[in-house]
Amino acid sequence: MVKVETIVVGELQTNSYLVFDDKEAILIDPGAEPYKILSYLEKYGLNLKFIVNTHGHIDHISGNDEIAGKTGAKVLIHSEDMPMLSNPILNLSFEKDGVMKKPDRMLMDNDIIETGNIKMKVISTPGHTQGSISLLLLDKIFCGDTIFAEGVGRTDLPGGDSKMLIQSIKKLLQFPETTRLYPGHGTETTIGKVKGGIKWFLN
Repeated sequence: MVKVETIVVGELQTNSYLVFDDKEAILIDPGAEPYKILSYLEKYGLNLKFIVNTHGHIDHISGNDEIAGKTGAKVLIHSEDMPMLSNPILNLSFEKDGVMKKPDRMLMDNDIIETGNIKMKVISTPGHTQGSISLLLLDKIFCGDTIFAEGVGRTDLPGGDSKMLIQSIKKLLQFPETTRLYPGHGTETTIGKVKGGIKWFLN
């Protein structure tokens, strides 16, 4: 049985998601406090296979290097956001040493990420950044900063595009209303619950 553990990290309260079965795990958006995330891996006795970034902003990638270094996990990010890992201006860290680990694999739309009993499909959802992705796992979508329980992602940061974001959100809203959304910040919700609340943005 595949389980999901939400680990809230950092000043921006990023949702880092640990998706796991009895033995293996995929980590989504280790945005800060890598020691906190590592403690969950130890708690459950998990073998972390992949670290997946939904996009390249610092509050979603800053734990990449340390966690990958300690676990041997492969870092995955969409090809369009790959430059953000090593560019402190683009990833908003604004630090001279704000260089993240180069990815082991660059993702594209419809790619599959699979380990153990876990099988995720990559959905390209640009708009918040050029390479923003969502991840489909059964009846769950991990949607990064594309859509939230009470709003939508920002488009005024490097790589943002409001027209692209609208199209991406419309793509997600085509899934069944019972589909559960796990956003990059804030509470979990469903497609049905967010539909009415964001009509203003889609018009």
